[in-house]
This record gives sequence, C-alpha cells and structure tokens, in this order.
Amino acid sequence: DALREVRSISAGLTMPEIAVWSGRTIADQELSESLQRMQTDAGRSNSHEVRALRALEPAAVLAKVGDLAERARAQERFGVLLAATVQETRAAVLVHDDARAVDAARRALCMVDGGHWPEAGYRPEVHYWAWRALRQGSAHTHADKSEADAVLAAGCQWIQAHVANVPAPSVDAFLNRHPINRELLAAASR
Repeated sequence: DALREVRSISAGLTMPEIAVWSGRTIADQELSESLQRMQTDAGRSNSHEVRALRALEPAAVLAKVGDLAERARAQERFGVLLAATVQETRAAVLVHDDARAVDAARRALCMVDGGHWPEAGYRPEVHYWAWRALRQGSAHTHADKSEADAVLAAGCQWIQAHVANVPAPSVDAFLNRHPINRELLAAASR
C-alpha cells in the first residue's frame, strides 16, 4: 500500500510537470488533487511542493515560495531551497520584478557554488534563469552584463561537459530539443 501511495504521489505531480513542459494548460483540479496527495507524505512534501511550483502562474509562485523556502531552510533541505529559489527567479523574471529576480538568482548561484544541487530540478536550469534575471536586470539593478555572460558560460560548460555521458542516439535531443540546453546554447552562440 505504501509503495502504491508513493507511486500515486509521484505520478500525480509528474503529469502537471509534463503539461507545463509541453505547453499544455493544467486544470486547477488536477493540480489541487496532486497537492492533496502530496500532503500525505510529510517527509517529502517540500520536494513535491517545489515541483508543483512549476505549474503555478508566476504571481502565485512569488506568493508561495517564501514559506516553502523558510521551511526548507529550517529543515536543512538545501536542494529544495535551491529549487525553490530557482522557481522564485523564474517567476520574478516573468513578471519583470527585476530586483527580486536578480536577488534570487544570486542566492541560487551561491548555493550552487556551495555544492548544492536543485532537488527535482536540472542544474543548467539554475544557470538559465539566473542568466535571464541578470541580463534583464542589468538595465535596472546593480547587475552587469559581464555577470550575466559568466553565468551563461557556466551553464554551457556544464552542458558540454556532460554531453559525453549521453548515449549517441540521444545527443541531438540533449543539445537541441531539451528546452533549457537549447536556449542556453543558442544564447551563447549569439
């Protein structure tokens, strides 16, 4: 029964994530049911909550992320904290809250520099959203273009360092169809 519940929780949150990545609109009920299932697994709830942030509108992410980040910090769940900070960066970029985006991006990059990996996230996603925040914020905040360029280069270096581990038939998908990799590599080539 416990294994079935874990599979149910994971499957319930994976479908909204897949919907977001594929551009499909998510029904509020579908997301609500996933979050309700997630609450039955207290040991993993922060991880599930941070995954669910992807399915929310940016304003909702910004409203919820502070509480989640505080709980993750108190529980020393630094991978969850990093993933939440990446989602805060993404949401702030999308609503053009440049100061918040730059601040969140810098916090995320400090965590990466400290050796943390985002839980339920992808390492280059940290670089992608930090680059977007720093580039967008360079006109209105104390961010500068060279800081954004360095973050972009770091993300591309990670991708290039790891492409050797990708099976040959999947290299094209890894480099060109994976949305984060594609965007980082395209931005670096401009």
